[in-house]
Amino acid sequence: MAFNPKAYSPSLDLLEFDRRPGLVSAHLSGGMLMKRILFTILFLVGLLALAGMASLTLNGAPAAAVPGQSPDGAADAVQAVAPAAEQQIDAAAAEASSAPAADPFVQRLNMIALPLHSQAMFAALGHTFNAKGLAAYIGPAVIRVQVWLPGSQTYRASVKPFTLNNFALQSGGVYMVTLDNSDQTLSVFTIVGDVPPPSQTTPQGTPGRVEYTLAGGSPCKLNQLTAPLDRPDLAKAKDLALAIGNVARIQQWNANTQVYQSSLSPFTLNNFDVRIGYPYMVCVNAPGNGQVWP
Repeated sequence: MAFNPKAYSPSLDLLEFDRRPGLVSAHLSGGMLMKRILFTILFLVGLLALAGMASLTLNGAPAAAVPGQSPDGAADAVQAVAPAAEQQIDAAAAEASSAPAADPFVQRLNMIALPLHSQAMFAALGHTFNAKGLAAYIGPAVIRVQVWLPGSQTYRASVKPFTLNNFALQSGGVYMVTLDNSDQTLSVFTIVGDVPPPSQTTPQGTPGRVEYTLAGGSPCKLNQLTAPLDRPDLAKAKDLALAIGNVARIQQWNANTQVYQSSLSPFTLNNFDVRIGYPYMVCVNAPGNGQVWP
C-alpha cells in the first residue's frame, strides 16, 4: 500500500492515558495536511459523567519494580490478560513484564508514543527535546519520565526536577510518564509534527524514517515500539507480531488497570486491537536479535 501523506487522515481512535483521580483519554486525531498531523491527548479529569470510569483506576496496582532494574513477572501483570479460561497463567506469570513502580493512590503510569517528528514544535515553545522538555510540555503533574533500554532490559528514569538522566527523545520513541494528581487544570496535550517517511515505500536507513533495532534472546527480550503510521493493515496484535517476526509475546499498557494486556504466540487468545502510532511492547526471540524493523 503506497503512503500518500496528503491523503492520510486516520480515524479518531481512543488510547487510555490515565491519571489519578480521573480517567484520561488520548486521541490520535486526523486532519493531516501537507505532511503534518496532530497527536492529541485529552485529560478528562474530574468530570462527574466519568465517575464510573474513573473508579476503574483504583483496580490493579502496578507490580513493584525499581526504575533501572529489570521488570519481573509479577502476578498483577497477569490479571488483565484475559478471563480465567484464557489467562494461560503459568506462561504469562513466567514471562509477563511489569511497569516501573508508581503509588496507585497518588501516581498513575502512562505509556505514550511520539509518532511524529516534533522537534521543531518543542523548540518553538522553548522546550528541549528530552525528558525534561517532555515533562515541561505536558505540565507540572509529570514527576517521572522513563524509557526502555532493550540492550540492558532495564528502564532509564529521569525524576523531577529532571536534572539527572535527562535523556534525549526520539521520533517514534515510547515513554512511560508518571503523573501525580497535583494539577487538576491539565486538560489537553497535543503534539504537532511532520509525518516520518513511510515504512513501506522508503528503504531502511532513509533519514527521518522511524525504525527500531530489536533485541532478541532466549528467553525473549523486550522492546518498545510504535505501530507504523502507514500500516493500518496491522489491525490486531497477531498482525503486528507476524509483521515483525520472531515475536513470542506482544503487550499493550492499560493505564486504567495499570497492568499490561498480553497476547502470547500463536496469538489466538487476547488478540487485541492495534492502532497506528500507538505504543506496544514486543518480546523478541533469539533469531530476531539485531533485526531492524520496519
